[in-house]
Amino acid sequence: IYLQKKIETRINQLFSLFAEVSIENEMMYYERFMDLCSRLSERQKIKKIQDKVVISFGGKVSAGKSKFINTISGIGDKLPVDQKTTTAIPTYIIKSKSDEVYANSVYGYSTEISTEALNAMAHEFDTVYGIGFPAFVDSIIISSSQYILPEEIALLDTPGYTKFDVTSDSKRIQTDREKAYEQLSVSDYLIWLIDIDSGAITEDDIQFIETLRVNTPILIVFTKADLKSDSEIKQIIDVANDTISKTSIDCFGITA
Repeated sequence: IYLQKKIETRINQLFSLFAEVSIENEMMYYERFMDLCSRLSERQKIKKIQDKVVISFGGKVSAGKSKFINTISGIGDKLPVDQKTTTAIPTYIIKSKSDEVYANSVYGYSTEISTEALNAMAHEFDTVYGIGFPAFVDSIIISSSQYILPEEIALLDTPGYTKFDVTSDSKRIQTDREKAYEQLSVSDYLIWLIDIDSGAITEDDIQFIETLRVNTPILIVFTKADLKSDSEIKQIIDVANDTISKTSIDCFGITA
């Protein structure tokens, strides 16, 4: 509560400086400023991932994306996997000689952050303090010396895609959907993760994937398969293959 009040006070002090200032064509300048910030932020990101093939991971909240990426990339527990938190900010993972985490601001600057800060940048922080980092941070880049995949590959963990529900916190959900859509649409490859407890590919999954502009076949992976027997896994995959065959989705394959 103290931290929230302190930040609110600082923001109010800042805005009070402009309260009596009148600027002609204010909205035009504001739009130009935000466009410049967006381009600067994009340049900071491109510096790190240029010449890399981006493989994105999509899926609903709690599909197990972060844990899956931690495992296949060899980076240990760099991505938070606490069930109370979800990836609220697009996060790139790349190979490097040193271990670093950088946050790219929507205002065009990049700053190194600690692992603790990375853990804080989730919806749980917003729940506790009433402050949402995604409004200020465009993306995060994790550079790891433990990365075991080829260095020309960059992995991207996207915000947990959530089914839109007007009875829930629709503003947050809509923002996450938009972020997920924006990132997944420009990826080179997409791996779509589904919690095997769901038992099938849902219509909402299909509709979301079909709207994406991914130009390469999509791999679908059922996560947490160790919780099911071999026969159950086979049945789920068989049903999923049948479901996908009736859609327009270009599917590379389905596995668990």
